[in-house]
Amino acid sequence: MFIAKQGKIYLLRRKFDKKQKPKKESIAVSIANYLRTAMINGHFKPGDKLKEKEICDELGVSRTPLREAFRILQSEGLLSYNSHQGVIVTPVTLKDIENIWEVRYSLEVMGAEMAIERMTDEDLQKLQAIETRLESLQSNDKKNIMKTNADFHMNIMRIADNDKLEKIIREIWVQISVIQSISLFKEGRLHTSCIEHKKILEAFESKDKKLVKKCMKEHLAKGKENLILGMQLKK
Repeated sequence: MFIAKQGKIYLLRRKFDKKQKPKKESIAVSIANYLRTAMINGHFKPGDKLKEKEICDELGVSRTPLREAFRILQSEGLLSYNSHQGVIVTPVTLKDIENIWEVRYSLEVMGAEMAIERMTDEDLQKLQAIETRLESLQSNDKKNIMKTNADFHMNIMRIADNDKLEKIIREIWVQISVIQSISLFKEGRLHTSCIEHKKILEAFESKDKKLVKKCMKEHLAKGKENLILGMQLKK
C-alpha cells in the first residue's frame, strides 16, 4: 500500500510472517506487485528513478529480493536501467503507444472474435454488469475508471479461453495503465467509451463476429486517440 505525504511517496511496510519462512522469490514477487501497483496509481511515473535504499527501508527488505523484483518488472517492460540514473520507470514515447496498439489491434480483436464463439449467457451478463458499474462512476474517479475499464477488456480475454493470449494482454494492460496514470482524461471520454462498450456488447449478444471485430477496432482506435491527446494536454 502507498500513501503520499508532503509530495513524497511512502510505501507502507508489509509485515512478512517469519514463521512461514517465505522463499526469496515470493518476497520478490510481493515487492514487484507493490511497485507495479504504485506505477499504475501514478506514484512512480515514467522516467522516475527508483532508489534502492529508500524502498528497502520502507518495506523492511534487503536489496537482494528488491533487485529480483526489479528484474521481474524489467522483463515486463515497466522498468529500465540507465547507466547515469540506475533503475528507472520506463519512459513513454509516442512510438511506444503505437507499438502497444499494433499488438492490441491484432490480439484483442482476435480475442473478441474467439470470445463470441465461447460466450455463455452468464459471461455476457457479467460483462454487462461491469459496464453498468463503469457507467455509475464519476468522470473524475480516474483510478476506478481505469480499473473497471481494464476489467471489461480482460473479461473478454478470459471468455476467449486462451491462457497464453490472456497473459500477453494482461501484461499489455499493465503498461497501458501506467501510461494512463500520466495522461489526462478528455472531457466526455467516459461517456463515449461506455457507448462504444455497449455497441460491443450488442454485437456479442447478436453473435455477429464481423460487427464485434468492427466495434472493437473502432473502440481501440478511439482509446489510442484519446490517450495521446491526454498526454499532450498534460504537458
